[in-house]
Amino acid sequence: MVQDSTGAVYLPTKATVYLRSGGRWESIGATLPYTPLGAQRMGDGDIWVAYLDRPVLTRHRREGGDWKQVDEWWPFPDRGQLLIFALAATPSGRLWVGTSQGLGRLDPGARAREAWFAPGEGIPGADATTQGLLLEPNGDLWFGTTSGLGRYRSAEEAPAPPLPRPLLLGWAVHGKPLPLAGPEPRLGPRADLEARFAMPSSLSPSSLELEARLSGMEQDWVRLDGSHLRYGTLPEGSHQLEVRLRRDGAPPGPTRTLAFRVLPRWWATWWAMLLFLLGASGAVYGVILLRYRSLHRQNRHLQETIAARTRDLREANEDLTQANQLKSRFLATTAHDLKNPLTGILLHAQLIQEEAGATQPAIEARTQKLQEIGQKMLTIINGLLDTAAQEARDVTLRLVESNIPSLVHQVVTANLEYAASKAIRLTYREMLAGECWGHVDEVHFKRAVDNLVNNAIKYSPHEKEVLVTVTPRVVEGQTWVEIQVSDEGPGLSPEDKVQAFGLFQRLSAKPTGGEYSTGLGLSIVKQMVELHGGRVWIESEPGHGATFGIEIPLRTGPHLVPAAPPTTHPAGED
Repeated sequence: MVQDSTGAVYLPTKATVYLRSGGRWESIGATLPYTPLGAQRMGDGDIWVAYLDRPVLTRHRREGGDWKQVDEWWPFPDRGQLLIFALAATPSGRLWVGTSQGLGRLDPGARAREAWFAPGEGIPGADATTQGLLLEPNGDLWFGTTSGLGRYRSAEEAPAPPLPRPLLLGWAVHGKPLPLAGPEPRLGPRADLEARFAMPSSLSPSSLELEARLSGMEQDWVRLDGSHLRYGTLPEGSHQLEVRLRRDGAPPGPTRTLAFRVLPRWWATWWAMLLFLLGASGAVYGVILLRYRSLHRQNRHLQETIAARTRDLREANEDLTQANQLKSRFLATTAHDLKNPLTGILLHAQLIQEEAGATQPAIEARTQKLQEIGQKMLTIINGLLDTAAQEARDVTLRLVESNIPSLVHQVVTANLEYAASKAIRLTYREMLAGECWGHVDEVHFKRAVDNLVNNAIKYSPHEKEVLVTVTPRVVEGQTWVEIQVSDEGPGLSPEDKVQAFGLFQRLSAKPTGGEYSTGLGLSIVKQMVELHGGRVWIESEPGHGATFGIEIPLRTGPHLVPAAPPTTHPAGED
């Protein structure tokens, strides 16, 4: 239990400090950060608390009827193992602190140590006893230690004498002494420097400290442990070693400066560097000259080789271009020449079938077979013509304003008989509330849709369904029409989806009715859709059918005309 000069009594416990003032007890904090030792109230009403196990002080202030911690201060960060044993507050706002290493006076407002007293400077011992400080009304301080009781008379306080400059007792390099006076010494490369100093002061050596700073290696002052210092492997160049005395509560003393120069190794001198530079420059020049001549010869040979290869490639490219053009013309001419006779054969086969009728079933069956074979040949010839047109890139669109759903419905109607031959339900569905008009090339557009519908029927098993939907939509002010063809066939593998729209690509799925496939249908769809500024895509998983979609922008600000609700047209209906 402690009593300060105002008569307030403090009772430290394990977690807090209780204050008795005005006839009642109160806690200055629900839980303090450390184990409290004692407390003192300052003139401004704030209370400073000291702790048993840490050299820290905390400030507490009454706010709104409760005490709150408002500050934390570690006043002795440079004194290891120091502990605080006693506090005493002065009317002038100072704190006397009795510690395990001496007596100090603190200025909490300035966060400064005003004075420090060690044994030999008026106190009988360094270690204060617990709560061993007593401040009398006249300002005198009694300081109890394990070695006796000391008294500080505040009325007789005088400023401490200024600190002197440290005295150099001797310095050496690699154990060889250097002169104490004279010109700046020159030290050999990577020198080890030692120096010893004395502290010519009447003050106790325990309250004085030496601190040093070496230019080029240290920016801040470093406190020395004793009066001896050593620097190993000094870098080359000019240096200044500065040493001064330091005491708590007093400004640093004057600086003792020792100037010296560390010489570089011989190969780091200016003349050695110059010789190295001249030699290296000559060697580099010789290497560059030889390399230049070699590169010049290689460059001339490379230019001749490139010119010859370029000439050969140009001639070969011209030959290939001519051959490709000849092949395309031959392919187109041959296919066109074959198409007309084949069309005539199909026409005559149809006439023979109609004339034979039911009276001659054998002839009717053979003409039917002849028509099927001719139709396959016509499909192949049309594919060849499409291939020639794709390679020649001479497809020209003839855009006219058309009813898009009507064109798609015409394609679906044309494939109803084909779907019925495989017992497939072909369904057409318009996902709109009116007619959708836009500028398209009707022939090429219907060709693309027909290829998708025909493929869906070709690869669908019997008695399944193929669904064709038309859906307009608006994206960022642009109207698009989307046509999707969905089947219940075997679906496509990831590899199939990558290759599907390439030329002559025959995928893993096989036609389910023995139909013939040229591998051109989807590539034609892609070309026709992209010529309209649209895109194509596939959604499919193996074993779950496939959905092929095309999307075409309606270029002329197409309009939707209100009409009947969305309709569905299954196979077999008009």
